[in-house]
Amino acid sequence: MAAMFYLALTQRLPRTSQFTDSRRAVVASARTLFRALPANELTFKVAAVEAAFAAVGIF
Repeated sequence: MAAMFYLALTQRLPRTSQFTDSRRAVVASARTLFRALPANELTFKVAAVEAAFAAVGIF
């Protein structure tokens, strides 16, 4: 989790980002970090990240 947020914060988000931008950046970071996994595992992990953001109302 920390690696996804670190990558998003240091490489994918400008200073003027909003919460919705952070969702997109963290999801993209998850896709990058887990790209070597089999497709079904990658899909599962990305869906978990998206569900976590949705659970707190960030769409």
